[in-house]
Amino acid sequence: MPIYKYVSEDRLSILEDGLIRFTQPRAFNDPFEFRPHIYEISDDEYLDDALDEQYDEILETEYSKLPLELKSHISLANFKSFGLIQKGEVRENLRLAMKAMTPLARKGVFDGIEGNIGVLSLTKCPLNLLMWAHYANCHQGFVLEFDENHEYFNRRLSETDELRYMRKVDYQSDRPKVSLMKVESFDVFLIKGKEWEYEQEWRMLLPLRDADKVISMKPHDIHLYKIPFSAIKSVILGDRVTTEIRKEAKHLIVGREELSHVRLYQSRVDEKEFKLNIEELSI
Repeated sequence: MPIYKYVSEDRLSILEDGLIRFTQPRAFNDPFEFRPHIYEISDDEYLDDALDEQYDEILETEYSKLPLELKSHISLANFKSFGLIQKGEVRENLRLAMKAMTPLARKGVFDGIEGNIGVLSLTKCPLNLLMWAHYANCHQGFVLEFDENHEYFNRRLSETDELRYMRKVDYQSDRPKVSLMKVESFDVFLIKGKEWEYEQEWRMLLPLRDADKVISMKPHDIHLYKIPFSAIKSVILGDRVTTEIRKEAKHLIVGREELSHVRLYQSRVDEKEFKLNIEELSI
């Protein structure tokens, strides 16, 4: 199936320069974006396992820091025996420290994501009335149709790469609750509330540092990335698009050999139902 991007009419420049925006999560209209409820850094089981695995090495490291005079009176074996007696207290102190550090760790994770990742929001539905209103300037903009099988949308560097490919957004009634050390993939950051399910969203994530062009703006810089013209299949103009925008769209498609394969459509409000109809325009 094809995949689509709603944009306002001022982004018709995509057909001219091939630059499309990947947006920082903090610039989205949903304040819950990329923010699962991180309620702890690690649970007791994870902490116990980590402490058991590393405690002997920790004791050896601490023993190596003792003054030579003290080492002459306390053997490593005795030091370890004393350390084992204190292990329960060490565990409790670590647990309390983790709890105290959770707000700081939570902020660090969110700030790291928002400061380093750009998101391209796409959808499987090109005829959603709410999305035309919200993201295509009340039907004055347009929708780009992309070829989801184009190599641009699958450029993972490895099987563990969380970026550079399309991934489906999941919708849930309950906000995800996670223990930070048990997060195994980025999927938990791609869960949205059920209210957004109508968007049928897919996303592609890229590092902000890889942007081909950055426009300094307040409150958020605009990060633009070059997308191949060969990935674009069609353009669907909004029902309220101006004559000037329609002419400019035709001009850009006809004027570029790289866009010769792109088809141009016009959406129209249905006369009887709450729906849009699509008709192809000759170019």
